[in-house]
Amino acid sequence: MRLALDLIVVGLGGAAGAALRYGVSSLAGRLFSGDAFVGTLCVNLIGCFAVGILWTVFDQRSVARWNSLLWLVGFVGSFTTFSTFAFEGFEMIADGNVRLGVGYVVGSNVVGILFVMLGIAAGQKLAG
Repeated sequence: MRLALDLIVVGLGGAAGAALRYGVSSLAGRLFSGDAFVGTLCVNLIGCFAVGILWTVFDQRSVARWNSLLWLVGFVGSFTTFSTFAFEGFEMIADGNVRLGVGYVVGSNVVGILFVMLGIAAGQKLAG
């Protein structure tokens, strides 16, 4: 039963975060240049800032678990996964695992780009 309630809470936050992502990204793209990457950049930076604030407040105030599920996992997690990625890299470095943190950040980006290239090649083969 707890898992079902957790999924509902995450889903509610996720739906709101995804809708806001679309709105902010679209608006920023129109306001600043029309390029899609500008909207994505805005969303990613806002998400990183939001994760920093929420994690700190939730940690220091010992809020109920559902708050983290709703706001961090659901809302910000669907608003931007980049914020989670950035926070995980920060945690590794802050915990003294500098090599692991830098490797994670650099490796994720380099390997991620390579996987996009592989996906495009596979998609082109599938599409004929």
